[in-house]
Amino acid sequence: MFASNFVRRFFVCLASLAACSAAFASPPTVDPTYVPACPQPGAGSSAPAWIDARDQNGGGSAAFRRAFALTDAPTWTTLVVAASGPGEIFVNGHSAGRIEQSRQARQYDVATLLHPGRNVLAIRVSGASDPSIIAWLQIPGQEPIATNGSWRAHSGSIAGNWAGEDFSDSSWTAAKEILGRSSAASPQVPDGWPAPPKARLALSVGEGVNWIWASETTDKQTIYLRKTFDLATLPTKATLSATADDGYTAYVNGVAAATGSSWNIVQNEDVTRLLRKGRNVLAMRCRNEAGAAGAVAQIDADGKILAPTDLSWRVSTAPNPGVDWNAAGFNDADWSGPATSGGLRSDRYRSAGQINGWPGLVADKSQCLAHLDLPVAAVLTVHPGAGAISGAEGLARGEMMTVTPPPAGSTDPPTVLIDFGKELNGRVRVTSSGQAVVSVGTGESVEEAQTRPWVHAAFTLNPDPAVPPANVVNKIGSTPRQEITAAGASPLYTTITGARYALLTFPPAGNGSAERIGISFDHVYYPVTYNGSFDCSGERLTRMWYTGAYTAHLCMQDDIWDGVKRDRGLWSGDYEASGETIACAFGDLFLTERSIWRLGPQVPVAKHHINGIPGYSASWIRILANHYRNLGDSAFLLACHDTLLSTVDYMRGDLDAGGLFQNLQPHNDKNDFMYCDWCPGVGPNEDNPESRAITDLYYIEAFREAGYLFGQMGDLKNAATCAKLVDDMTAAARGKLLDTQSNTYGDRIQENTRAILAGVATSDQQAAIYARVLKLGSAGWVKPSPSAKARVITPYYLYFIEPVLSKLGHTDEAMQVARDCWGAMLDAGATTYWETCNPHWGEPDAPMKLPGFASYCHAWSSGVTSWLTEWVLGVRSTGPAYRTVVIAPDLAGLSWAAGDVPTPRGAIRVHASAAAGWLSISAQIPDGTTASVGVPGRTVRVDGKVVPSRRSADGRAFVTLTAPGCYVVEGCP
Repeated sequence: MFASNFVRRFFVCLASLAACSAAFASPPTVDPTYVPACPQPGAGSSAPAWIDARDQNGGGSAAFRRAFALTDAPTWTTLVVAASGPGEIFVNGHSAGRIEQSRQARQYDVATLLHPGRNVLAIRVSGASDPSIIAWLQIPGQEPIATNGSWRAHSGSIAGNWAGEDFSDSSWTAAKEILGRSSAASPQVPDGWPAPPKARLALSVGEGVNWIWASETTDKQTIYLRKTFDLATLPTKATLSATADDGYTAYVNGVAAATGSSWNIVQNEDVTRLLRKGRNVLAMRCRNEAGAAGAVAQIDADGKILAPTDLSWRVSTAPNPGVDWNAAGFNDADWSGPATSGGLRSDRYRSAGQINGWPGLVADKSQCLAHLDLPVAAVLTVHPGAGAISGAEGLARGEMMTVTPPPAGSTDPPTVLIDFGKELNGRVRVTSSGQAVVSVGTGESVEEAQTRPWVHAAFTLNPDPAVPPANVVNKIGSTPRQEITAAGASPLYTTITGARYALLTFPPAGNGSAERIGISFDHVYYPVTYNGSFDCSGERLTRMWYTGAYTAHLCMQDDIWDGVKRDRGLWSGDYEASGETIACAFGDLFLTERSIWRLGPQVPVAKHHINGIPGYSASWIRILANHYRNLGDSAFLLACHDTLLSTVDYMRGDLDAGGLFQNLQPHNDKNDFMYCDWCPGVGPNEDNPESRAITDLYYIEAFREAGYLFGQMGDLKNAATCAKLVDDMTAAARGKLLDTQSNTYGDRIQENTRAILAGVATSDQQAAIYARVLKLGSAGWVKPSPSAKARVITPYYLYFIEPVLSKLGHTDEAMQVARDCWGAMLDAGATTYWETCNPHWGEPDAPMKLPGFASYCHAWSSGVTSWLTEWVLGVRSTGPAYRTVVIAPDLAGLSWAAGDVPTPRGAIRVHASAAAGWLSISAQIPDGTTASVGVPGRTVRVDGKVVPSRRSADGRAFVTLTAPGCYVVEGCP
């Protein structure tokens, strides 16, 4: 009866989550048919391990079997096998090859022996004192079959057709992993074990036009670019669109056609007269006074795009490229191909979202994004000034207001301050029933919109098509950015940005006639489904979860951006925090994989750190590992193999002979700079012992993850390399970074957090770190300067700290940090999380005292969402695509918590409640997931029955659930 009532409460709670989602920043309702074309996640892959028979009484021989199913007969396979002695390989009872040499890997193609339905791979080893094998079978479209504990093993002689698919191996034992994933990097990697075959990945990297650079980049660089194209007929209208980083001159058939000096201002020039039938050329000379030179360009000829910058262009870095280098007949055979960093909106090094003037960019015709016209939520102030305003309150009902501008010479214009209700990404839409002039300033705060608008646009509207259109200057941060042309009665828009408020100003007009003005917001967003959810007895914590999800959602644009106002760029560190939020809230595949792909170096050998930051290279590896555990897409992982290897190799160049990070790469690449957290001492370009220690520990964690990923791909050689790096660097860190007097890694929160995450800190050191640094009120939380605005920590680094506090058994303190930081933002009226907010500023209104350029919607601040899912609700993936998962809720004083966690095979649903020292968990497990469920106490009941359990060091008893279904697990005191 108890179990039945508990399950009923569980589903009642789940029903309430839908209402909670709608109440707290749910996505706007959209046409359900408008969704991006998203590839489906693959089944994932497994790391091969050396295995042997548990019963070693077989006199030096053992047999191993693994059954698997196929839908279709494959056209090819790759089987890699090594053994500790001679043996033979069988597929469905037929011999597939012999093993001649000990610990020597060989490859086989066994496609002809496989068939639809049940198949069996069997291997026998004899003549070895320790008969063991390691194998990896790749089949197109299938999860690789790897040796692990799922294989069956038997030692000694065997009767019957033991290798056939019909043989019963029920009496055999489970194979024993003697070198599992964590130690696949052992020196016992078989000789000749190959790297995984490359996978081809079809990912969109732009919309036909890309930023391009020279493959070899230098500081203060000048490059020359060319692209030839043929025309059978001349267009009636051809427009060249171009910009470069930073200055450039563009030529069409040798004639200068456009010039510019700022990368984010696009020039659009009519080049119709410069084109001719037959061969043509678009050429550019680009110069960057600070870093590498790059460009983006195209010609629109009667709607057909010609010569978009892509990998087909030719590039020269020679000081003198040759006479007539910009002419169509010039021979560029000795020029090289360029490198690309992604599409127009997604250049990973700069704020691509603020490129202004590119045709179609204002309309944002991205294939991935949807538009929603939203009305004004509230009119905050109306100031008629020397004019008049009526009906402004109707803006909130979608109506138009009437505005009479003041006469010429007046210095008191009418203004209207409007609120769109919450942070949005998009543009203000302005319409008029007649001729009108209006200035629109937007901001994420009222102060920003009124005094220093991030976007400032002055519009002249005229509904009469016969009246020549007017040019309108758009400004961002008071810097001229873009010209917009008013076209008849069409609506006009500000530049796309992040905003909540807008100040409308109506300057003096000569005629002074009243006009009708309409205002709305064109919201641009990624139409993803909220597949995850969270609810708990602490309503404020629930709001934190949904606000974090909404913050990450707004930053899901053409890529996963850091923020929707200032940078609008793809940054690895920001993505690491928001990526876990996205996994918990949405389970998205398409945009996450595209962003990972664009972040990685797109050349065979990495020539810089990702985003120019050593720690962000480490972050990219962690992103890839987290993504694989969340979605387990083996095809994508294989496609990233070479990028991962190149990144690891480049990072190794930062290490000294003793295995310690010393920031050596900047001597070769001046674009790299140190950054750990946005706070004094370890911020941008602060290269000191503290920032190097933090980065060193980050590298250790990243190399450990890289070893895991290489093992999952069957690349044991590079897994071994990473394991040795981890061992060497761990020893160096313990020897050189540890403060032996305090048994901590310095007095900062950041490096001590990283020491625990990297597995460097021992259990004794972890206890000291908590007591001296991480415990609330301890030295680690003390402000580093007397200024009230000094930032000890940012919400970005709290993404790392919160799980560490929970890992150490202090989720109650992690909740206090969440309430002090994310809760303080909510209390101050935030609808998305800010870039900076310190829980220990010491002033009640300090969180609002952000500089005008700060971001009020920053993806790296969304980490509270994943922490609530993974540590309070307690659902954490431990294997690819949630195939193995831990469910260990830590309510820390809450009476209950519930939620959904999206996986490729369906949601994991959990409801946990605590009463009188008991913890009860109702869990719905999808097919294909094995869950290890942990509850405090000595005894575990599953569906009312006491079951055997194992105990861990934190006092929890665990049971393993292998079959899909709904369970009630209770911990008994």
